[in-house]
Amino acid sequence: MTRRLILLALPLLLTLMAAIGIPWATAIAERHSTALANDRIADATRFAMATLHSLTADNGVRLERELDDYAELFGSPVWVVDREREVLHAHGGGALPAGASGTIDAALAGQLPQVGGVLWPWGPDAVYVAAPVGIDSQVTAALVIEVPTTRVKDAVLEGWLRAAVVLAAAMTAAVWILWPLSRWVLKPIRTLAAAANRVAVGELGARARGDAGPPELRALAGTFNRMAHSVQDTFRRQEQFVHDASHQLRTPLTAVRLAVENLEPELTTDDGREIQREAVQELDRMGALVESMLAATQAGPVATGAVDTSAGLGGREELWAAAAAARGFGFSAAIEPASGVAEPTGGLAQVLDELVENALRLSGGTRVGVTGRSGRGDYVIEVADDGRGLSPAEAAQATGRFWRSPAHQNIPGTGLGLQIVEQSVRDVGGSLELESPPAGGGTGLVARIRLPLRAPGA
Repeated sequence: MTRRLILLALPLLLTLMAAIGIPWATAIAERHSTALANDRIADATRFAMATLHSLTADNGVRLERELDDYAELFGSPVWVVDREREVLHAHGGGALPAGASGTIDAALAGQLPQVGGVLWPWGPDAVYVAAPVGIDSQVTAALVIEVPTTRVKDAVLEGWLRAAVVLAAAMTAAVWILWPLSRWVLKPIRTLAAAANRVAVGELGARARGDAGPPELRALAGTFNRMAHSVQDTFRRQEQFVHDASHQLRTPLTAVRLAVENLEPELTTDDGREIQREAVQELDRMGALVESMLAATQAGPVATGAVDTSAGLGGREELWAAAAAARGFGFSAAIEPASGVAEPTGGLAQVLDELVENALRLSGGTRVGVTGRSGRGDYVIEVADDGRGLSPAEAAQATGRFWRSPAHQNIPGTGLGLQIVEQSVRDVGGSLELESPPAGGGTGLVARIRLPLRAPGA
């Protein structure tokens, strides 16, 4: 999360650096360009005045020597042209460059010398400065200086490099400061997420630390802690209520059952004895219902680990085969061994015991089969029978509490078995699916459990 926060902040930092760096780079180029322009414009103006004096005082030899010395010293050729574009002086006899035509026209028109624009590193290798030679509007000639830009471009690049180093250092410092700052900001969120995960796996006493981070996030941690305390208190009261109610119900149920059983010697008719047996059966069903309710109202999911299918089932296939044979069912089992299978609450064997018992007791078929195989990231166990099955509407309601099919109303049961199985499987990230009729054809019901596969130590 810290890395993601920094990645989100990087575009803002880059935008800020660009907002600072672009004007800074422009200012560097403008400063060097202005310095060069001022120097060369001053030189051009001075030589223009000297040229005017030379033309009127007939002292051209000395001027030409000064222009040649200037050209050699600065590497800047100098030309003097009259109004007819005739070259009056050219350093080394060089021809007038074509690129200076516009500058010469402006000078002959009486415009003051100037260097056009900012000199960028990718700009031309030379620019031209032209100064009018004359008095007021009486321009008789123009003095042209070729100004090399290599040094200026190198100076601009050097200035940009220094600016880039400064900005890179500032960017690095900002990221270096942002890293611990983001960890400080996100610390309450990390502790809150850890506490929420612990609560989700049944550690209702887990709490988030609220002593670090911004005040808003500390307040969020405090709110979560108050909520977790309220949930824990609610579950504790629920557990206590169920515990007390179970003890209160077991005693009168046992007493009533004994009293009803003791009535048997006093009954003289077959109808009376039949009613007495039915009453005992109903009391047994009520006792089983109380026990099922206790299992169904466990306070939250229980943290479990991974199990090997062979160890988790512990030879249950033989017991299932014996139970099936006792009820006249054919039985088959093909469970592939696998390790790292998430173990449901109460154990894998208990979950499958319930599904196999349901198939033998409720399906009305002749065969039951149990298969297990590894899938894509999960382990799939199917308990299939060839009985009457369920309608789509019944399959959708079958995992509800106390739901029973109309066909099973006279068969002993509480209607809580599938609900408990589904909850146990869901606690570890798995699922329970009821498919009727089976996709392969035929009749019956397939109860399919999907359990996640976990890496060792997960």
